[in-house]
Amino acid sequence: MEEESPLKEFYSFLNKSFILIEPGVNPRKWIHNSNRDLSKLITEYIDDESEWLTHLQLLRPILSQINQISDDSFYGKFIKIRLMNKHKLVNHLKLVRKEPNFLHKFDFSKTIFEGSLRKITKTARTLLIVFYAVKKYTYLKTLSKKQK
Repeated sequence: MEEESPLKEFYSFLNKSFILIEPGVNPRKWIHNSNRDLSKLITEYIDDESEWLTHLQLLRPILSQINQISDDSFYGKFIKIRLMNKHKLVNHLKLVRKEPNFLHKFDFSKTIFEGSLRKITKTARTLLIVFYAVKKYTYLKTLSKKQK
């Protein structure tokens, strides 16, 4: 808790009573499940096996490591993991696209990959199906006009 918080004394007395409730996916759990190497690095630096997944304040020791730029530091190891994951992504994309030269000219240390995932609700799926049906119908109508 922050120093100026009126609940500081209560928090120090009953700190297990305070929990962070996040709607949707907890970002720390997402990191743990999607990037095991980064999860292991975080666990190594805070000397905690799993508590950091539920308690954000346990990540504070990493803040002191961020400004130390060397190969042995947290930041240096983080950069290596990030670069390794970029190579894994590109190798996967090469397999999917069946193009061996896909992205071969890029410097991956300077490349940013951006992605977005979103849950599509049943209503949105239905609407997309309706749009597809309308598009298909108009396409078939234009074909039939061209054949006449």
